[in-house]
Amino acid sequence: KGGVVDSNGNYIELSAQKAVGMRNRVYGPYKINYDNLPIRNEKVIYLNYFIKQWGHFLLDVVGRLWYPLLQDNDTKLVYTCYAGTETKIEGNYLEFLKLLGIDQSRVIMINCPTQFSEVIIPESSILPGGYYTKEYKQLFSSVVENIKLDKYDVNAKMIYCSRSKLGIAKSKEFGEDGIEGIFKQNGYTSVYMETMSLEEQIKTLLSAKTIVLT
Repeated sequence: KGGVVDSNGNYIELSAQKAVGMRNRVYGPYKINYDNLPIRNEKVIYLNYFIKQWGHFLLDVVGRLWYPLLQDNDTKLVYTCYAGTETKIEGNYLEFLKLLGIDQSRVIMINCPTQFSEVIIPESSILPGGYYTKEYKQLFSSVVENIKLDKYDVNAKMIYCSRSKLGIAKSKEFGEDGIEGIFKQNGYTSVYMETMSLEEQIKTLLSAKTIVLT
């Protein structure tokens, strides 16, 4: 359950985080205690429920960012997390926003039902499993455009994106060391994306001659 309701308590479908052929991420009305409801006299842009997992972040969370990128560079953005928790947008998640020109000071975390004077709900530019729009693609183009390569970054390496240092892969995947060794013998340089900042990851990919992933 989660999303935005109007001043009469009616659920606004546009605020849902849906998917096709998969479980909806966030959908449906929820109970509100109006006797203990925080009220903020602010106009905000609704971002989404924040899922702190990189793939879900890119597919399920960032789809409304086209609006602050193209239409509104001042209004604050609100995102939600589990009630009573403080799941902060930080690390590479925050770096993604900064590379879009969104300062951390604009981002507000909401962990309980909260009333605002006005909430802008941009239509999502992606429906996972269904479609994505040119505005969704533009988000990633804008991130890349804001990263500058200097002459030392352009090294035309052949790189292998190894999973050998990824904690979750160690318990679920087998044979990575052997595969990585074969590529090293053939002139590839191993890189470990999960150890890099987002900017370092993008620079590594932009400067590579050949990229291998498994």
